[in-house]
Amino acid sequence: GFKKTVYWTKQEIEAHRIANNKDRDKTKLSGVWASDYNAMARKTVLRNLLSKWGILSIEMQEATTSDERVQRVQEDGSIIAETEVEEDIPERKEAEVISEENEDVQTGLFDASNP
Repeated sequence: GFKKTVYWTKQEIEAHRIANNKDRDKTKLSGVWASDYNAMARKTVLRNLLSKWGILSIEMQEATTSDERVQRVQEDGSIIAETEVEEDIPERKEAEVISEENEDVQTGLFDASNP
């Protein structure tokens, strides 16, 4: 067996909360942090512990990641499906080839005989 114990100070939890807060006013308690601070603090420390020392299955890793997503809820309580956003990847273009004529001109600029 293996045991691991982690302790965070309140200042460490606050620093983590503020750094990861997506609201405009990062220092303000909002959402679940305002209504259930202790549970969120425990969750934060536990998730940090698992990410560093826990061996998580693919399913647990995906569940942990999806837990952090902001989801919209309809009036009947059902979750609105998220739409995937595709990245706009720029088209690759060939680099311009520099002719040897330009190289001779450039070399002449730094020639010792040219003051």
